Amino acid sequence: MSKEGYDDYRRYKLDKIENNREVGILELKEDASGGNESELGPWVTKKWRDVRVGDIVKLNRDDWVPADILLLASDGPNSVAYIETAALDGESNLKAKQSLPIIAEACCTHEKLLNCNAEVVVEDPNLDLYHFEGKVTVDGETRPLTNSQVIYRGSTIRNTSSCIGLVIFTGEETKIRMK
Repeated sequence: MSKEGYDDYRRYKLDKIENNREVGILELKEDASGGNESELGPWVTKKWRDVRVGDIVKLNRDDWVPADILLLASDGPNSVAYIETAALDGESNLKAKQSLPIIAEACCTHEKLLNCNAEVVVEDPNLDLYHFEGKVTVDGETRPLTNSQVIYRGSTIRNTSSCIGLVIFTGEETKIRMK
């Protein structure tokens, strides 16, 4: 019984450390009247525990991914980001994740992010690491989303200087927390 208590305490401490890590979030500024202005502010630093579904995050080389995200854009060739998933599946080989060209083009700069007219629909949270279904509609054009466009919490960005993603699952709904 004391071993279980110790394991719970150790998990609590590790969770606290992880939830206090920081990530860059693109913040929406409000105008003086209190309404949302269509002006995206600068990247601000927030703790992982404050990351919400719908946030746009910026990740750099060797950053841990704070939530399950849809890859919007990467500065790698053809908007490819390389990730390590050892914490999820034990594999140390890098995996290539690629943003859909329609999304990468619409989200590659602050100005384009500001003017992007997109709707993302994703599956309900589940345990399956190797299958993902969703769709994205950009300016009236719909494309399917697959596992190739999603980066899961617990992954690490490698061999890619930076990438931008849309948070689709947080907390207990992320794959790593469900397994």
